[in-house]
Amino acid sequence: MSMLVAIDLDRTLFDTDSFFEDLSEHAANIVGVTKQTFIDNSANFYKTLYPNLTNYNLLDQLSSYGFYEHDLIIGGLTEKLKNQARQYLYADVGRFLMQLKDMKLDAIVLSYGVEQYQRLKIALCPELESLNAVIVLEPKYVYLQQLAKDRDGVLFDDVAQESMPANWRHILVDRKLSPNNALIDALLQV
Repeated sequence: MSMLVAIDLDRTLFDTDSFFEDLSEHAANIVGVTKQTFIDNSANFYKTLYPNLTNYNLLDQLSSYGFYEHDLIIGGLTEKLKNQARQYLYADVGRFLMQLKDMKLDAIVLSYGVEQYQRLKIALCPELESLNAVIVLEPKYVYLQQLAKDRDGVLFDDVAQESMPANWRHILVDRKLSPNNALIDALLQV
């Protein structure tokens, strides 16, 4: 069985900062506040569940404004963001995925966060449809330890990872050093 490639979503494949700006504009319109108020208030909805793992909960923030129809709101936000036709994947993602395919490597998206929020982001990226997406609310190494029983692998992530299984490698993807080629540069390390 070939090596498995796990790829982090936020700030590795996906331009989370640009997405959050756009999301905040649409969400603010729904809840009846300014975009800046929505962004400022979002700081109250980041929770640290594990050391070095912070999680934003959009659903809790929407509820704080009295909006509890989360599925309906998420669906509406997804449509509004899709209609913008903005590309949230970094420029090198398509080439990276093609190279993985050419190398005959299996790949998954491995993301930490609230499932509905993470799935909203993935839904905006048709290029990711062919990949299985695994969303966790625990450190990624916990999930990788389960996978490591059956497969060797590599994790591409923009955050340093601790406690990686012995038969898995972590490759740091640094968008600051190489914003448009970070994944391609990282793939050279496989």
